[in-house]
Amino acid sequence: MPVRDPAMLSLIGTAFDPFAYTPDVKRADDGAVHVNLPNLAIHLWRLAAYRLPVTRPLLKGVTDTGAAAPGNGLARFVLRVDLDPLDRPVQLFNLWRRPVTAAIDGVDRLTSPDEVNAPILPARLESGSEAGNPAAYVSVDAFDAAAVPPTGLDLGEAGLQLYFPASILDGAGWRFRSDNLCAWENGIQRPLALHEISIDPHLGRLLIGLASAAERNVLVGVVGAPAFFTGYSYGAVGPVGAHPVSRQQDVPPGTALRVVDSLAGGPTLQGQLQNLHLETGPLIVEIRDSMVHDLNPETLAGAIAEGGRISLRLAHPVTIRAASGARPVIRLARPLGLRPVDPAAPQVRTLAFRLEGVFVTRAAGFPPDRALIERLALARFDCEGTTLDPVGHTQRDGSRAPVRASIEAAEGFGFADPADLQAFDAVPEIVLVRSVCGPIRADQGHWLVVEDSIVDAGVGPGDPPAGARAIASVANPAQVAGPPLSVSGATFLGAVHVREARGSGAVFSHRLTVWNHQVGCLKQCYFSGQGDRLPPHRACVLGPAAKLAFTSIRHGHPAYCQLARGTDGGILSKGPNDDAMGAFGFLLEAHKQTNLAIRLREFMPVGVRALVVKLT
Repeated sequence: MPVRDPAMLSLIGTAFDPFAYTPDVKRADDGAVHVNLPNLAIHLWRLAAYRLPVTRPLLKGVTDTGAAAPGNGLARFVLRVDLDPLDRPVQLFNLWRRPVTAAIDGVDRLTSPDEVNAPILPARLESGSEAGNPAAYVSVDAFDAAAVPPTGLDLGEAGLQLYFPASILDGAGWRFRSDNLCAWENGIQRPLALHEISIDPHLGRLLIGLASAAERNVLVGVVGAPAFFTGYSYGAVGPVGAHPVSRQQDVPPGTALRVVDSLAGGPTLQGQLQNLHLETGPLIVEIRDSMVHDLNPETLAGAIAEGGRISLRLAHPVTIRAASGARPVIRLARPLGLRPVDPAAPQVRTLAFRLEGVFVTRAAGFPPDRALIERLALARFDCEGTTLDPVGHTQRDGSRAPVRASIEAAEGFGFADPADLQAFDAVPEIVLVRSVCGPIRADQGHWLVVEDSIVDAGVGPGDPPAGARAIASVANPAQVAGPPLSVSGATFLGAVHVREARGSGAVFSHRLTVWNHQVGCLKQCYFSGQGDRLPPHRACVLGPAAKLAFTSIRHGHPAYCQLARGTDGGILSKGPNDDAMGAFGFLLEAHKQTNLAIRLREFMPVGVRALVVKLT
C-alpha cells in the first residue's frame, strides 16, 4: 500500500480507513472510533447534500503564464473561477444517489468512499494517484450554447459538473488535481498542466489550464464574464433556508403566473415586478433557474418614495417563488418596502407578500446599516424555505463577515400621511417557516411567527452578547420590547426582547426578555439563564447548567446551527414530540438514533459491540 500517497492517507480516520491498527482497549462509549475485535463501527453521515443543477460562476481572472511551449505540457492560459456567484467560500459535497440495482451477482456491494453524501476529500480528486478517483466527483460535458434555452445542461449528477460550450475543447483529455487556492493571486506551487483543472473543494475554487487564446475565448465571454456553466453540490443540516428541493406548486384559480428563466431568455425579475399597483388579481412570479437576479426597487414602475424609503405599492397579494429543484438568488440594490395602493381599501386585510425558496441578499453598494426588508405595511409577510441573508459567513482568510439585519418594521408602518395611517386597518404578521433570517427589528403593531427557522444575530452559546439582538424594537432595542412572538421549533442566536411570547421547541442562545410575562406560555424550550424574564413555562431546560453547543454558528457552513456533541440530553430529546429543540427538531434525529440503537441491540451477534460514530 502506498503510504506516501496523499489520496490514500486522506482516508485515515474515516469510515474507509485501509490501514492496520493495534487494538484500542479504552472504553468505547464516547462516540469515537476504537479499533478492536469486538467493536463494529456504525458510521453516520447526518448532513444532507443539495445540488444546484446549473449556475453561472464568477470568473475572477485570466492569467497568461507564457509557459506553454511545444512538448512541455504546461498551460498557456489559466482561468481563476469561484463557484459561488456571491463570491463566498463553499464546501463542495459529493452527491450519491444509490442506483435501483445495486447488487452484483445477487450480492449487495459495500459502500465505497465515493458513495456517500459527504464533503469531497481533496486527495480523491487526484488523477495521478492510485487512490484518487476524480471521475466519481467531477465531470466535464459540452452543451449547445446556440440553442435557446441551451441544450445539454442536464447530462450528469457528479458532485461538481462543468458545462463547456461545444467547441475545440470537445474531447479534451481533462485531468484533475486538488490544491489550496486560498491565495491563488500569488501563484501556486505546482504549475498547471495543459487541460488540467485544479480544484479546492474547501473553498469552491477552480483553476482551468488552457493551451491557446482560441481555447480561452471559448470559455471567456464579454468583459471577462464566463461563457460556461457549473453545477455543484453543497451540504446543510436540513431544508431550513433556501435550498433546491422538490416543491409541489400550483396556481390557484384567478391568479396570474409570470415566469422568469434566464436560461430561456425572456423577461427579467425586474421586468416582471413592474406596475404591481395595476394588477387586477393575485400574482405569482416563478423563477425557474438557480441564477442571480438583480432587483432595484427604486427603478420599479409604481414604486414610491415615502418616509425616506422606497416602497412597492401592492393592489393584490404577490408571491415570488422558486420552481421545484431551483434555488434562485435575488440581489437587492436597495432595501425593499411594501405598502398597499389604498390603505383604506377592504382588501388590505388580506394583502400579503410571500417569498418561497429564494435567497435574498445585498448587491454591491447596498447601504451597510440598512435591512433587506424595511417596511411591512400589509396584512402578512410570508417566508417559506427562504433565506433573508444574515451574512455572517466565514471569509477566505478565516475571519467572519459582519451580521446584517434582515427585517425592519417600524411603528407607524412608514406612512407619511396621518390619514393613511388612520385608514390602515391591519396588524402585519411576519411569518418565517423553515427559513433563515438575520436580526429582526419590529415595533408594536406587528406580530411575529417563527416556525422551524433560524434568526441569527451572530452570537452563540458562550459568546458575549455585546448588544447582538435577534429580535428587538426599532427605535430603542435595549429598552423597548419588540412585537409579540409565537414560536414552534426555532433557534435564536442572540438576545430576544419581545412584548409577549408563546409556543414550544425554541432554543434561545442568550437572554430572553418578555415584557408582559403574565400571558402566554413557553413549553419544552431552552433558556440561557442569563437574566431571562420569562412567561409561564413548562418542561423547559435552563442554562448554564444544561450545556448548549452548535457545530457552527456561521451562516454558510454545512453544519450551520446543528446541535453538537456534548449538548445536554434534554435539548436533544426533550423537545416537542420527544425530539430535539431548535430549528431542526422536525428532522426527528432523536427518534432515528433511538430506533437505530434498538435495531442494533436486536440483531447484533453475541460478543459484538456496535459503536455509532457520527461523521457529520
